[in-house]
Amino acid sequence: ICDLSFLFSEMLDESQDSVSFVHLLVDLLSTSKPAVVAVAAETASKLLFAGRTLDKSLLAQLVVTYFDQDMASLENNEEDHDVVDIGSPVRMQQLLSLFFPAYAMRGTNCKSALVSCIEPMLHAVMERLNEKGAKVSDWPMARMVEYVESLLECTSSAAASNNHDTTKESSCVDANNNKEEEETNTNSSQDKDESPNPQEPSYEALVAIQVSQFLLKRNESIKTTLVRQLCKALGSTRIDTETTDSTTLLKLKTNMDELAMSISDSTCLRSLKPLMESLDSLDADDECDDESTETEGESEDESSQAEALEAIAIAEVASTKTTEKENEPNEKVHGKGSSKSSRGRRRLASMN
Repeated sequence: ICDLSFLFSEMLDESQDSVSFVHLLVDLLSTSKPAVVAVAAETASKLLFAGRTLDKSLLAQLVVTYFDQDMASLENNEEDHDVVDIGSPVRMQQLLSLFFPAYAMRGTNCKSALVSCIEPMLHAVMERLNEKGAKVSDWPMARMVEYVESLLECTSSAAASNNHDTTKESSCVDANNNKEEEETNTNSSQDKDESPNPQEPSYEALVAIQVSQFLLKRNESIKTTLVRQLCKALGSTRIDTETTDSTTLLKLKTNMDELAMSISDSTCLRSLKPLMESLDSLDADDECDDESTETEGESEDESSQAEALEAIAIAEVASTKTTEKENEPNEKVHGKGSSKSSRGRRRLASMN
């Protein structure tokens, strides 16, 4: 069936007449038969790694299977020759231990799928805990979240180092051809690496949003021990507020404020305090930015008013000078006319 789904993609799509193969795998991963779970896990890992599906529920069930203590306890009961057989829990654990890091390095879509699977993963664990005989100690929810977050962090740092090495190698090749081009490329590449991208999302913040959404939905139905574990993991999240986009930070801050209002346990509130304080600093920064903007606006208004007054004064001086220049010729004309009239009177007197 797995091979057929690679050939016919419509098998993975859900329709009104049939159930998709992805939903069938999700149901098989939650059964109590270890061999069936192992086969379903191997099939699901193939489909996910090949990019045939990005279903978050399937990926969530795969993480839950990886941390299933019942499957892990079966490893000690197997013989050496059974390890390589399909359906072996040991084979499944080895395969998944390689699958998750490799899947996280596949690209941005796979990382986004890992982030999106956290909330359904926690809901799937709650369903397992509701089963008869289930123990809270068998399902380390906080450690599961930290594992997914570590996958995202390690792959991001590995991708950054690979990009740096690639840039360095290309710079060395350019140095053999032209030293000036090498210096230019090196400087430009360093500027690109050092300049932060404020719109790039933070996977730590996205993981925190998933955990906070789960706690808001299931806070009252979760045991206090699990709530404290998740709050401790949530409060220890370190988020770079300068490089994380404002939309993600606003969403996380809204969830944290609602979570603080809905939780009454003092231990949980103390655990959440570091993250909430780091998010509260955003309001102070915004207020400072608003005040600086208002101050700059006022100074600009004052300067514009001063410039306007100065322009008016210059215009008045110019108009005054123009008026004086216009009056000077008239005065000269009047002066000449009076002298001519006096001379004419003297001539008339002499004639007489």
